[in-house]
Amino acid sequence: MAQDPMRAAEYRGRAAAETAAGLASGLDQVRAKHARAAQVWTDLADAEDARREDREARLAAAAPAAAPA
Repeated sequence: MAQDPMRAAEYRGRAAAETAAGLASGLDQVRAKHARAAQVWTDLADAEDARREDREARLAAAAPAAAPA
């Protein structure tokens, strides 16, 4: 499960690289292509974060309650 935050971070890194590539381009169509790619990578990272949060919530709900002291 430790891979999931790494995967989201990797996706965000790819989104940043696409954004930088788009900013470096002088052509509108190329900038738009890189902007769309960056949005897709960002969406993937957000989805990975949401899956991780959902999994953590389900695990917390399934865990037995701690006995009162």
